Amino acid sequence: MSAERLYFGEQLPNHTLMQVMNSQKVSVIIPAFNAADTLAETVASVLNGTHKNLEILIVDDCSTDATDKVAAKLVEQDSRIQYFRNSQNYGVSKSRNLMIYRATGEYVAFIDSDDTWEPNKLEVCLKMLADNPEVKAVAHALRYLDKHGKKLSYIPTYPTTKAEMQAIKETGESPWVFPSSVVVDRSILLKEGGFAEDWQVGEDTELFTKLAQKYGLLAATEPLGNYRIRGKSLTDKHWLKKRIASECVKENQLRRLRGEKELSLHEYETVMF
Repeated sequence: MSAERLYFGEQLPNHTLMQVMNSQKVSVIIPAFNAADTLAETVASVLNGTHKNLEILIVDDCSTDATDKVAAKLVEQDSRIQYFRNSQNYGVSKSRNLMIYRATGEYVAFIDSDDTWEPNKLEVCLKMLADNPEVKAVAHALRYLDKHGKKLSYIPTYPTTKAEMQAIKETGESPWVFPSSVVVDRSILLKEGGFAEDWQVGEDTELFTKLAQKYGLLAATEPLGNYRIRGKSLTDKHWLKKRIASECVKENQLRRLRGEKELSLHEYETVMF
């Protein structure tokens, strides 16, 4: 096992644990659409974590179920929870971006409204950021959740070493991370403008690849969260758009390395097709 590889399963010293728990504020952004059945479980997994200095921003993208009622009850139970409802259906990228600008934490973490975290997720991620000041974003491995909430299998992540991180910076590789695993310096999100709102799919890959290449991203091999299996996802439905988006990400990686102007997704589609 490489001495450089990052494992974070060991118990933190008490003084380090207290320092992490009482330091930076984390803004947790939860986009929700028809999430009445899972939202409470998701929020509980955040509140039950060891890191308590946080705010939870739920953004409802015009749900047609009882998401608003579930969220209202959660707000009543904990003052750290805020609920916002979009005036129209904006999609997940704009919903997240609106909350990035409302957030007041030094760091932003994302979690989808049907995923969950392990109790030490933020504790570990904040320690990674503290131990690696040259890195502005961190993530971690995940496990799958079936429809009954049972944890299955293991979802690996990348990069988990500084050598792998450097390879991304030098070659333009893409990281392998899911939004529900990422914690990032909010100032960097503001500087880069958040998620691309004109991308129907692949917007998370676009942003996290840019962050990894420009600012550094490291991921823990420990599964600190759980990703719920869903059928008929946007990626499955729009596989061709996903393919084009992935190629656009690769092209912009190379353009950044060459010091050239990046292309919007529309510009890439126009040039290539």
